[in-house]
Amino acid sequence: MKEIGSEFWNIPTAEKSTETFSNVTWFVSGRAALRAVLRQASFEHPLVKKKIAIPSYLCESIIQPLIKENFKYSFYSVKVKNGSLFLDFKEVDDCGYILVLNYFGYYLVEPSIPCDKVIIRDLTHSIFSKPNEDADYYFGSLRKWAGFLTGGFAYKKEGEVLEPNQNCNEYLGLRLNAMKKKKAYIEEGIGNKDYLNLYSDAEKLLDECNIEIGSLNDIRSAKSLDIDYIKRNRRKNAKILIDGLKDYCLFKRVADNDCPLCVPILVDNRDKLRKHLTNHDIYCPIHWPKPKEVNVEYSDMLYLKELSLVCDQRYSDDDMKRIVNVVKSFMESDSNA
Repeated sequence: MKEIGSEFWNIPTAEKSTETFSNVTWFVSGRAALRAVLRQASFEHPLVKKKIAIPSYLCESIIQPLIKENFKYSFYSVKVKNGSLFLDFKEVDDCGYILVLNYFGYYLVEPSIPCDKVIIRDLTHSIFSKPNEDADYYFGSLRKWAGFLTGGFAYKKEGEVLEPNQNCNEYLGLRLNAMKKKKAYIEEGIGNKDYLNLYSDAEKLLDECNIEIGSLNDIRSAKSLDIDYIKRNRRKNAKILIDGLKDYCLFKRVADNDCPLCVPILVDNRDKLRKHLTNHDIYCPIHWPKPKEVNVEYSDMLYLKELSLVCDQRYSDDDMKRIVNVVKSFMESDSNA
């Protein structure tokens, strides 16, 4: 049975270059880009308190750069309210910085961000959606969107983010080998899934959060990325999943300016459903396991119930219908679903 999900193995490119990444600095990863932004921001704003407000619903990798750059942090609440995500910035008065995520590539009405903060916006989920233009610094990663070995990026509202001067050859070697093995396994049926161990070893190197430059091949690919193809197919696939599973979807529609990273659903027996999907060769990530540093309960419903259904450009209408059918069969047969 055809595998759906897991790590990418290709990058869709077009003949015409894109302007989307014409003014960015490239890094090995999103967390390296964030660390570089924090370092530069603290140098450029020496009188601003080095404490940052971060969302209570986030990936643990965001916290690593904060610790590396000696930033203190506190959480503002992100919760499910009236069938959507709700952000509350009321609890950030003692912070000089605020970090904001655009979740899953869908439009989200945000409260006004306090104007006395240095704003850092994570675009990893929303780089191809309607842009937010309110931040002082932006960063993200393309590794969630296509087969980039690296893909971290950052830019400023004014001026440039300084380029790193370290390479990432060890990481690149592991990641490239893993990607080649997966491509052979998926497209030609050659080998087995030992490429997963290589991906894991590469990811451990990123945990060091070193400020290293991205792959030159990735930079060239990003500048010719077929964004229209990515957006068109992701939007189409997400609509099929939402139409088939609307009762469980966090977002009930794909708006005109959305480019979905995935289709997040909320289900009580999330882990059991995920295993059921895996048994049918459908591999769906969780955004995210709750980091040990998060000591508040605002986002527990998301941490415990969210599952990200795959909707990316690699897959067809039939693949999406297969996901819908497998999820429905589980929900209908599991009495505790």
